[in-house]
Amino acid sequence: MTYTLTLDGHALHHYGQGVYGWGPTSSTTGQPGRLVEWTMRCEVEDWMQARRVFCAGAVIEEARAVAQQARAAAEAWRESWPGHAGGVVLVWDGEGYGWKNCLRDAGHERPGALAVDADGNVYRAEGGNDLDGASVWVVV
Repeated sequence: MTYTLTLDGHALHHYGQGVYGWGPTSSTTGQPGRLVEWTMRCEVEDWMQARRVFCAGAVIEEARAVAQQARAAAEAWRESWPGHAGGVVLVWDGEGYGWKNCLRDAGHERPGALAVDADGNVYRAEGGNDLDGASVWVVV
């Protein structure tokens, strides 16, 4: 099990040389980052405690729990809307809200939206903003 840290739907990434930020791409350099994951919850809490201002409002997410909740929401949505066996179900705040025949441009969804495909793979829209949409889909 792994834990991640998110702020307003943007996951914490490491861009190298001790530089961290919220989202898959650095807003100052454009450098792609690596998702930061911890194996123990106490490690995340310690990291946040040492960076209180930077982490203000951030939430610890259990990767497995997020994926399981998204799968359950997608399954419930598919039951309510027969005929959508394939494609991806879009999930926001624990509820299915739409369907697409395939995972498309993340710019059509807001950061933090989840997509669950027919095989149970879960993706999170990251980067960007609520107005312009997310910038990428990342595997959860």
